[in-house]
Amino acid sequence: MGKILVKLKEDLVKTLGDNLTCLIHTGSRVRGEATEKSDYDVFLVVKTIDSSVIERMRRVFSDYPDFSAYFVSKQEFKTLPRAQLLQLQYSEKLHGEIKYKSPTKKEVRDYISLMRRDCLDRVRHYLVIPHQQERLVRIAHFTLKQACLYLSYEMFLETSRLPKTRKETITYFEERKSQELGIRLVRIQDNWNLHEEDVARNPESYLFLLEEFFRESLP
Repeated sequence: MGKILVKLKEDLVKTLGDNLTCLIHTGSRVRGEATEKSDYDVFLVVKTIDSSVIERMRRVFSDYPDFSAYFVSKQEFKTLPRAQLLQLQYSEKLHGEIKYKSPTKKEVRDYISLMRRDCLDRVRHYLVIPHQQERLVRIAHFTLKQACLYLSYEMFLETSRLPKTRKETITYFEERKSQELGIRLVRIQDNWNLHEEDVARNPESYLFLLEEFFRESLP
């Protein structure tokens, strides 16, 4: 556990006390795929959430600008799609404990079906309705991440194993000689430092690739 994570845990425990049920470090830094610009991703479960809890958490995270936080109450945690929690498979527990059941393949299939539709609708919106360039870049980057996640879940459906890294996803579909466009998108995300400037110059071209990918992935 890095020093900054230890400090964050101490600050959250001090601020939230017994209300903090679980704190988990997730994302690219845990998987060994982080770049210099990557955020630290944390997942929190608290017993209860109200405006005062949010304000206290806000004060804590004001000292951690390089962090992204996803947090839910214990009751909300019970209602999350179990397939979403697959993303916690490769993570580092920092504090507390939370138990959950592994999703069925049907639950995973239903989850990525909704993800696919949501991504397709979003990309089409930004391709058709004029937006500022900066906004298009953010959407392209976010949806590239969703395409990577989608393919990792596809691999899980076929093998019952979630890949830890994007390179594992690429290797799997290359060996199967499938998902050619998907592999291309995962490579872009996996080599983001090489593609970042090009995406910033012409995000629409990447949005068109993403639209094609999610459109062709429809059943």
